[in-house]
Amino acid sequence: IATSTTVSGNLSINRGIFRAPSSTYLGGNFTNSATFVNSSGTVVFTGGDQSIGGSVSTTFWNFTKNVTSTHTLTFPTSTTQVFRGTMDLQGTASNLLLLRSNASGTQSRIDPQGGRTIGYLDVKDNYNINATIIDVTGANITDSGNNTGWGFNTAPSSPGSLGPASFVSGSWTTSTAPALTFNLSDPDG
Repeated sequence: IATSTTVSGNLSINRGIFRAPSSTYLGGNFTNSATFVNSSGTVVFTGGDQSIGGSVSTTFWNFTKNVTSTHTLTFPTSTTQVFRGTMDLQGTASNLLLLRSNASGTQSRIDPQGGRTIGYLDVKDNYNINATIIDVTGANITDSGNNTGWGFNTAPSSPGSLGPASFVSGSWTTSTAPALTFNLSDPDG
């Protein structure tokens, strides 16, 4: 039994079962329309722009896509990609890894159940269905819109409609519980 396999082109699983070895290196696209057994191994996407597709959801164990020049990893909108072990998605400071769905404006679905190693990403149209939000703090992640389950924190608006008017101009009161009013919105809820 091979402990490692390298596929320089596309890997399409159209029927039967593909039992992954401990390490699979994939230079092309991945399509699963049958059965993929992750064998608690690691799948490493080594190519440039790559995509995941197929008619069934895939459960990876460890999954890696790291780039040193700007590339896109495209997820399907019709299935959910599950990452049981570590989901490792990284670009570099000047070369982001773009995460996109295969239908602009429609969210693709991922379920990272284990560790998350992320950095220098640009995310658009992605729905993390896992109950644990993907924390992007300090990871240099760009929110390009229509994302759910990612910890993007947008600053709230500046307070407006301050009141009552008698306190807005710098007035003071002897009341220990003055009633102050303002409007503020936070897009993160």
